[in-house]
Amino acid sequence: MIEPGPVITAVGMITPLGLDRDASLAGWRAGRGAVGSIERFDASAFPWPAAAEIRDFVPRKVLPDRKAIKLMSPPARLAVAAALDARRNAGDEAAEDAEAGGLFVAAGYETIDLDSVLRMMAACRGEGDGHPIDVTRLWSDARYRMNPLNALKILPNMALAHVSIATGLRGANSAIGPHGAAGLQALADANRAVASGEAPFALAGGSDSPVNVFMVSYFGAEGLLSRSGNCRPFEDGADGTVPGEAAAMLWIESPARAASRGATPLARLRGFGQAHRPGAYGPPRDPDAYLEAGRSALANAGMVGGDIRRWVTDGWGVPEIDRSETAAAERLFGDAVPTRRCGKGRYGHCFAAAGALEVAISVAEPAGGPEMIWSAGVDGTVAAAVLEPLGEGGRP
Repeated sequence: MIEPGPVITAVGMITPLGLDRDASLAGWRAGRGAVGSIERFDASAFPWPAAAEIRDFVPRKVLPDRKAIKLMSPPARLAVAAALDARRNAGDEAAEDAEAGGLFVAAGYETIDLDSVLRMMAACRGEGDGHPIDVTRLWSDARYRMNPLNALKILPNMALAHVSIATGLRGANSAIGPHGAAGLQALADANRAVASGEAPFALAGGSDSPVNVFMVSYFGAEGLLSRSGNCRPFEDGADGTVPGEAAAMLWIESPARAASRGATPLARLRGFGQAHRPGAYGPPRDPDAYLEAGRSALANAGMVGGDIRRWVTDGWGVPEIDRSETAAAERLFGDAVPTRRCGKGRYGHCFAAAGALEVAISVAEPAGGPEMIWSAGVDGTVAAAVLEPLGEGGRP
Protein backbone atom coordinates (compact mmCIF):
# COMPACT_ATOMS: atom_id res chain seq x y z
CA MET A 1 0.00 0.00 0.00
CA ILE A 2 1.33 3.42 -0.96
CA GLU A 3 1.37 5.80 2.00
CA PRO A 4 -0.58 9.04 1.44
CA GLY A 5 1.46 12.18 0.83
CA PRO A 6 3.05 14.35 3.51
CA VAL A 7 0.83 16.31 5.88
CA ILE A 8 1.03 19.75 7.45
CA THR A 9 0.90 19.47 11.25
CA ALA A 10 1.78 22.98 12.44
CA VAL A 11 2.15 26.56 11.25
CA GLY A 12 4.07 29.57 12.52
CA MET A 13 3.52 33.20 11.56
CA ILE A 14 4.48 36.76 12.15
CA THR A 15 2.33 39.23 10.23
CA PRO A 16 0.99 42.78 10.35
CA LEU A 17 -2.01 41.25 12.15
CA GLY A 18 0.03 39.76 15.00
CA LEU A 19 3.45 38.68 16.20
CA ASP A 20 2.76 34.93 16.20
CA ARG A 21 0.29 32.38 14.88
CA ASP A 22 -2.35 32.89 17.52
CA ALA A 23 -2.30 36.69 17.36
CA SER A 24 -2.27 36.72 13.56
CA LEU A 25 -5.23 34.36 13.33
CA ALA A 26 -7.12 36.30 15.97
CA GLY A 27 -6.64 39.45 13.89
CA TRP A 28 -7.72 37.64 10.74
CA ARG A 29 -10.82 36.17 12.33
CA ALA A 30 -11.75 39.57 13.78
CA GLY A 31 -11.64 41.09 10.30
CA ARG A 32 -8.88 43.50 11.24
CA GLY A 33 -6.82 45.29 8.58
CA ALA A 34 -3.23 46.46 9.01
CA VAL A 35 -2.67 48.84 6.08
CA GLY A 36 -1.61 52.31 7.17
CA SER A 37 0.86 55.11 6.57
CA ILE A 38 4.50 54.07 6.16
CA GLU A 39 6.40 54.60 9.40
CA ARG A 40 9.55 52.57 8.71
CA PHE A 41 11.15 55.50 6.91
CA ASP A 42 10.24 59.04 5.87
CA ALA A 43 7.99 58.43 2.88
CA SER A 44 6.56 61.95 2.72
CA ALA A 45 8.17 62.60 -0.68
CA PHE A 46 6.79 59.36 -2.15
CA PRO A 47 3.46 59.22 -4.00
CA TRP A 48 2.83 55.77 -2.49
CA PRO A 49 2.02 56.44 1.16
CA ALA A 50 0.89 53.10 2.57
CA ALA A 51 2.17 49.73 3.71
CA ALA A 52 1.20 46.92 6.06
CA GLU A 53 4.03 47.00 8.58
CA ILE A 54 4.67 44.67 11.49
CA ARG A 55 4.44 46.84 14.59
CA ASP A 56 6.00 46.27 18.02
CA PHE A 57 8.32 43.47 16.90
CA VAL A 58 11.39 43.57 19.18
CA PRO A 59 13.82 40.93 17.84
CA ARG A 60 15.82 40.61 21.05
CA LYS A 61 12.67 39.49 22.89
CA VAL A 62 11.95 36.73 20.38
CA LEU A 63 15.19 35.57 18.74
CA PRO A 64 17.48 33.36 20.82
CA ASP A 65 20.91 34.75 19.85
CA ARG A 66 21.07 38.48 20.41
CA LYS A 67 24.51 38.77 18.83
CA ALA A 68 23.24 37.14 15.64
CA ILE A 69 20.51 39.76 15.32
CA LYS A 70 23.12 42.24 14.10
CA LEU A 71 23.88 39.91 11.19
CA MET A 72 20.25 39.45 10.14
CA SER A 73 18.37 41.37 7.50
CA PRO A 74 14.69 42.14 8.23
CA PRO A 75 13.46 39.13 6.19
CA ALA A 76 15.86 36.85 8.09
CA ARG A 77 14.61 38.11 11.47
CA LEU A 78 11.01 37.49 10.48
CA ALA A 79 11.85 34.04 9.09
CA VAL A 80 13.47 32.99 12.37
CA ALA A 81 10.53 34.32 14.41
CA ALA A 82 8.00 32.38 12.29
CA ALA A 83 10.16 29.24 12.29
CA LEU A 84 10.43 29.25 16.08
CA ASP A 85 6.67 29.77 16.31
CA ALA A 86 6.08 26.79 14.01
CA ARG A 87 8.45 24.59 15.96
CA ARG A 88 6.79 25.59 19.24
CA ASN A 89 3.35 24.83 17.81
CA ALA A 90 4.54 21.49 16.44
CA GLY A 91 5.73 20.40 19.90
CA ASP A 92 9.16 19.47 21.21
CA GLU A 93 8.95 15.88 20.01
CA ALA A 94 8.40 17.09 16.43
CA ALA A 95 12.04 18.17 16.16
CA GLU A 96 13.61 14.90 17.28
CA ASP A 97 16.47 14.03 14.94
CA ALA A 98 16.60 17.71 14.00
CA GLU A 99 19.80 17.38 12.01
CA ALA A 100 17.96 15.24 9.45
CA GLY A 101 15.07 17.69 9.15
CA GLY A 102 14.65 19.53 5.86
CA LEU A 103 14.54 23.30 5.54
CA PHE A 104 13.17 25.24 2.58
CA VAL A 105 13.02 29.01 2.95
CA ALA A 106 11.93 31.66 0.47
CA ALA A 107 13.13 35.17 1.31
CA GLY A 108 12.70 38.57 -0.28
CA TYR A 109 15.36 40.95 -1.53
CA GLU A 110 18.00 41.60 1.11
CA THR A 111 18.69 45.31 0.61
CA ILE A 112 21.64 47.33 1.90
CA ASP A 113 21.01 49.94 4.55
CA LEU A 114 20.46 53.29 2.82
CA ASP A 115 22.66 55.25 5.26
CA SER A 116 25.60 52.97 4.46
CA VAL A 117 25.14 53.52 0.74
CA LEU A 118 24.95 57.28 1.17
CA ARG A 119 28.12 57.35 3.29
CA MET A 120 29.95 55.34 0.66
CA MET A 121 28.76 57.52 -2.21
CA ALA A 122 29.70 60.69 -0.32
CA ALA A 123 33.24 59.36 0.02
CA CYS A 124 33.38 58.84 -3.76
CA ARG A 125 32.77 62.50 -4.51
CA GLY A 126 35.51 63.97 -6.66
CA GLU A 127 36.88 67.49 -6.83
CA GLY A 128 35.72 70.37 -9.02
CA ASP A 129 32.41 71.75 -10.15
CA GLY A 130 29.44 69.68 -9.14
CA HIS A 131 31.64 67.20 -7.23
CA PRO A 132 31.08 64.29 -9.64
CA ILE A 133 31.35 60.68 -8.51
CA ASP A 134 34.93 59.42 -8.74
CA VAL A 135 34.79 55.63 -8.83
CA THR A 136 38.56 55.36 -8.32
CA ARG A 137 37.91 56.40 -4.73
CA LEU A 138 35.65 53.44 -4.15
CA TRP A 139 38.55 51.12 -3.33
CA SER A 140 40.93 53.64 -1.82
CA ASP A 141 38.54 55.25 0.64
CA ALA A 142 34.80 54.79 0.15
CA ARG A 143 34.72 51.06 0.87
CA TYR A 144 35.75 51.76 4.44
CA ARG A 145 32.54 53.76 4.94
CA MET A 146 30.42 50.66 4.31
CA ASN A 147 29.44 48.52 7.29
CA PRO A 148 31.33 45.23 6.79
CA LEU A 149 28.35 43.30 8.15
CA ASN A 150 26.25 44.39 5.17
CA ALA A 151 27.79 41.66 3.02
CA LEU A 152 26.51 39.05 5.45
CA LYS A 153 23.01 40.52 5.45
CA ILE A 154 22.36 40.61 1.70
CA LEU A 155 23.34 37.06 0.72
CA PRO A 156 20.21 35.31 -0.60
CA ASN A 157 20.67 32.26 1.63
CA MET A 158 21.07 34.11 4.93
CA ALA A 159 17.45 33.73 6.04
CA LEU A 160 17.77 29.97 5.59
CA ALA A 161 21.11 29.95 7.42
CA HIS A 162 19.75 31.79 10.44
CA VAL A 163 16.66 29.58 10.62
CA SER A 164 18.91 26.52 10.50
CA ILE A 165 21.04 27.85 13.35
CA ALA A 166 17.98 28.72 15.44
CA THR A 167 16.10 25.45 14.90
CA GLY A 168 18.93 22.94 14.44
CA LEU A 169 17.50 21.67 11.13
CA ARG A 170 20.41 20.69 8.88
CA GLY A 171 19.03 18.17 6.40
CA ALA A 172 17.92 18.68 2.80
CA ASN A 173 17.58 22.40 2.20
CA SER A 174 17.14 25.15 -0.33
CA ALA A 175 17.04 28.95 -0.35
CA ILE A 176 14.44 30.23 -2.78
CA GLY A 177 13.42 33.65 -3.98
CA PRO A 178 13.02 36.49 -4.04
CA HIS A 179 9.93 36.50 -6.29
CA GLY A 180 6.28 36.38 -5.23
CA ALA A 181 5.84 32.73 -6.22
CA ALA A 182 8.74 31.63 -4.02
CA GLY A 183 6.74 30.84 -0.87
CA LEU A 184 4.62 28.23 -2.63
CA GLN A 185 7.69 26.83 -4.34
CA ALA A 186 9.39 26.34 -0.95
CA LEU A 187 6.39 24.37 0.29
CA ALA A 188 6.33 22.23 -2.84
CA ASP A 189 10.06 21.48 -2.56
CA ALA A 190 9.64 20.49 1.09
CA ASN A 191 6.67 18.28 0.20
CA ARG A 192 8.73 16.46 -2.42
CA ALA A 193 11.67 16.01 -0.04
CA VAL A 194 9.48 14.39 2.62
CA ALA A 195 7.51 12.31 0.09
CA SER A 196 10.72 10.91 -1.41
CA GLY A 197 12.24 10.09 1.97
CA GLU A 198 15.03 12.62 1.51
CA ALA A 199 13.93 14.19 4.81
CA PRO A 200 11.75 12.68 7.57
CA PHE A 201 10.13 16.05 8.06
CA ALA A 202 10.68 19.60 6.88
CA LEU A 203 10.06 23.20 7.83
CA ALA A 204 9.18 25.40 4.88
CA GLY A 205 7.76 28.80 4.04
CA GLY A 206 8.59 32.35 3.11
CA SER A 207 9.57 35.69 4.58
CA ASP A 208 9.70 39.22 3.24
CA SER A 209 10.06 42.78 4.48
CA PRO A 210 9.86 45.08 1.43
CA VAL A 211 8.96 48.26 3.33
CA ASN A 212 12.18 50.14 2.62
CA VAL A 213 13.26 52.97 0.34
CA PHE A 214 14.68 50.71 -2.37
CA MET A 215 11.76 48.29 -2.74
CA VAL A 216 9.01 50.90 -2.41
CA SER A 217 10.78 53.01 -5.05
CA TYR A 218 11.11 50.02 -7.37
CA PHE A 219 7.58 48.66 -7.05
CA GLY A 220 6.16 52.18 -7.24
CA ALA A 221 8.12 53.02 -10.38
CA GLU A 222 6.85 49.80 -11.95
CA GLY A 223 3.28 51.04 -11.47
CA LEU A 224 2.35 48.38 -8.92
CA LEU A 225 1.71 50.46 -5.78
CA SER A 226 -1.42 52.32 -4.79
CA ARG A 227 -1.28 56.11 -4.74
CA SER A 228 -4.50 56.25 -2.75
CA GLY A 229 -3.00 54.14 0.02
CA ASN A 230 -5.56 51.36 -0.35
CA CYS A 231 -5.28 47.86 -1.78
CA ARG A 232 -8.69 46.87 -3.17
CA PRO A 233 -8.30 43.73 -5.28
CA PHE A 234 -11.04 43.13 -7.86
CA GLU A 235 -12.87 46.34 -6.88
CA ASP A 236 -13.77 49.34 -9.01
CA GLY A 237 -11.28 52.14 -8.47
CA ALA A 238 -8.42 49.84 -7.46
CA ASP A 239 -5.11 51.54 -8.21
CA GLY A 240 -2.44 49.16 -6.98
CA THR A 241 -1.16 47.09 -4.10
CA VAL A 242 0.65 48.03 -0.91
CA PRO A 243 3.80 46.29 0.37
CA GLY A 244 3.38 44.07 3.40
CA GLU A 245 5.75 42.37 5.82
CA ALA A 246 5.28 38.80 6.96
CA ALA A 247 6.76 35.37 7.45
CA ALA A 248 4.91 32.06 7.49
CA MET A 249 6.48 28.66 8.10
CA LEU A 250 4.80 25.24 7.97
CA TRP A 251 5.78 21.92 9.54
CA ILE A 252 5.51 19.08 7.02
CA GLU A 253 5.96 15.36 7.80
CA SER A 254 4.87 11.91 6.72
CA PRO A 255 1.49 10.66 7.98
CA ALA A 256 3.27 7.77 9.75
CA ARG A 257 5.60 10.14 11.62
CA ALA A 258 2.69 12.38 12.58
CA ALA A 259 0.73 9.38 13.88
CA SER A 260 3.69 8.05 15.82
CA ARG A 261 3.88 11.22 17.89
CA GLY A 262 0.15 11.83 18.14
CA ALA A 263 0.14 14.93 15.92
CA THR A 264 -3.05 15.97 14.17
CA PRO A 265 -2.72 16.30 10.37
CA LEU A 266 -4.23 19.66 9.43
CA ALA A 267 -3.90 19.72 5.65
CA ARG A 268 -2.02 18.28 2.72
CA LEU A 269 -0.45 19.93 -0.31
CA ARG A 270 -2.05 17.79 -3.02
CA GLY A 271 -0.76 19.50 -6.15
CA PHE A 272 1.65 22.17 -7.35
CA GLY A 273 2.26 23.87 -10.67
CA GLN A 274 4.35 26.70 -12.04
CA ALA A 275 4.37 28.74 -15.23
CA HIS A 276 6.16 31.74 -16.68
CA ARG A 277 5.38 34.30 -19.34
CA PRO A 278 8.17 33.79 -21.92
CA GLY A 279 10.05 36.94 -22.82
CA ALA A 280 8.14 39.07 -20.32
CA TYR A 281 9.05 40.76 -17.05
CA GLY A 282 6.57 41.83 -14.42
CA PRO A 283 3.43 40.30 -12.93
CA PRO A 284 1.13 38.55 -15.42
CA ARG A 285 -1.12 40.91 -17.30
CA ASP A 286 -2.71 38.13 -19.32
CA PRO A 287 -4.34 34.94 -18.04
CA ASP A 288 -2.07 32.37 -19.65
CA ALA A 289 0.51 31.93 -16.86
CA TYR A 290 -2.16 31.74 -14.14
CA LEU A 291 -4.12 29.26 -16.23
CA GLU A 292 -1.14 27.05 -17.04
CA ALA A 293 0.01 26.95 -13.40
CA GLY A 294 -3.52 26.15 -12.23
CA ARG A 295 -3.98 23.37 -14.75
CA SER A 296 -0.64 21.86 -13.78
CA ALA A 297 -1.52 21.95 -10.07
CA LEU A 298 -4.90 20.28 -10.71
CA ALA A 299 -3.32 17.58 -12.87
CA ASN A 300 -0.67 16.98 -10.23
CA ALA A 301 -3.43 16.63 -7.61
CA GLY A 302 -5.53 14.34 -9.80
CA MET A 303 -8.41 16.80 -9.70
CA VAL A 304 -10.51 18.96 -11.98
CA GLY A 305 -11.68 22.54 -11.57
CA GLY A 306 -15.04 21.48 -10.17
CA ASP A 307 -13.32 19.81 -7.21
CA ILE A 308 -12.08 23.13 -5.85
CA ARG A 309 -14.11 24.56 -2.96
CA ARG A 310 -12.29 27.88 -2.53
CA TRP A 311 -10.11 30.05 -4.77
CA VAL A 312 -7.44 31.91 -2.78
CA THR A 313 -6.59 34.73 -5.14
CA ASP A 314 -3.32 36.40 -5.94
CA GLY A 315 -5.33 39.64 -5.86
CA TRP A 316 -2.78 42.41 -6.36
CA GLY A 317 -5.24 45.27 -6.61
CA VAL A 318 -3.62 46.23 -9.93
CA PRO A 319 -6.56 46.20 -12.38
CA GLU A 320 -4.73 44.56 -15.29
CA ILE A 321 -3.33 41.79 -13.09
CA ASP A 322 -6.66 41.19 -11.36
CA ARG A 323 -8.44 40.97 -14.71
CA SER A 324 -5.95 38.39 -15.97
CA GLU A 325 -6.39 36.29 -12.84
CA THR A 326 -10.18 36.49 -13.08
CA ALA A 327 -10.10 35.44 -16.74
CA ALA A 328 -7.86 32.49 -15.87
CA ALA A 329 -10.22 31.43 -13.07
CA GLU A 330 -13.23 31.56 -15.37
CA ARG A 331 -11.46 29.32 -17.87
CA LEU A 332 -10.10 26.98 -15.21
CA PHE A 333 -13.28 26.54 -13.18
CA GLY A 334 -15.89 27.07 -15.89
CA ASP A 335 -19.39 27.50 -14.50
CA ALA A 336 -18.25 26.33 -11.06
CA VAL A 337 -16.09 29.31 -10.00
CA PRO A 338 -15.62 28.68 -6.26
CA THR A 339 -15.85 31.01 -3.30
CA ARG A 340 -13.10 33.60 -3.42
CA ARG A 341 -10.78 34.68 -0.60
CA CYS A 342 -8.38 37.61 -0.92
CA GLY A 343 -6.33 39.00 1.95
CA LYS A 344 -3.93 41.54 0.47
CA GLY A 345 -6.32 44.39 1.19
CA ARG A 346 -5.78 43.64 4.89
CA TYR A 347 -2.11 42.68 5.14
CA GLY A 348 -0.62 43.93 1.87
CA HIS A 349 1.43 42.05 -0.68
CA CYS A 350 4.08 40.15 1.23
CA PHE A 351 5.86 39.03 -1.96
CA ALA A 352 8.22 36.10 -1.15
CA ALA A 353 6.07 35.30 1.91
CA ALA A 354 2.73 35.71 0.14
CA GLY A 355 2.04 32.14 -1.00
CA ALA A 356 3.16 30.55 2.27
CA LEU A 357 1.06 33.03 4.25
CA GLU A 358 -2.06 32.20 2.24
CA VAL A 359 -1.49 28.49 2.81
CA ALA A 360 -0.98 29.04 6.54
CA ILE A 361 -4.25 30.96 6.82
CA SER A 362 -6.10 28.32 4.80
CA VAL A 363 -4.71 25.58 7.05
CA ALA A 364 -6.11 27.46 10.03
CA GLU A 365 -9.36 28.46 8.33
CA PRO A 366 -10.22 25.50 6.07
CA ALA A 367 -12.88 25.78 3.40
CA GLY A 368 -14.27 22.29 3.89
CA GLY A 369 -12.72 21.07 0.67
CA PRO A 370 -9.75 21.54 -1.68
CA GLU A 371 -8.48 25.05 -2.36
CA MET A 372 -6.62 26.59 -5.28
CA ILE A 373 -3.97 29.10 -4.21
CA TRP A 374 -2.24 31.35 -6.74
CA SER A 375 0.83 33.51 -6.18
CA ALA A 376 2.79 35.48 -8.79
CA GLY A 377 6.02 37.44 -8.78
CA VAL A 378 7.40 40.47 -10.58
CA ASP A 379 9.61 38.13 -12.60
CA GLY A 380 6.54 36.81 -14.42
CA THR A 381 6.49 33.49 -12.54
CA VAL A 382 3.18 32.12 -11.29
CA ALA A 383 2.85 29.27 -8.80
CA ALA A 384 -0.37 27.42 -8.01
CA ALA A 385 -1.06 24.96 -5.21
CA VAL A 386 -3.97 22.70 -4.37
CA LEU A 387 -4.42 22.43 -0.60
CA GLU A 388 -6.60 19.72 0.90
CA PRO A 389 -7.85 20.18 4.49
CA LEU A 390 -7.82 17.11 6.74
CA GLY A 391 -9.77 16.04 9.78
CA GLU A 392 -12.52 17.82 11.65
CA GLY A 393 -12.04 21.54 11.10
CA GLY A 394 -8.29 21.19 10.95
CA ARG A 395 -7.60 24.28 13.07
CA PRO A 396 -4.23 24.58 14.83
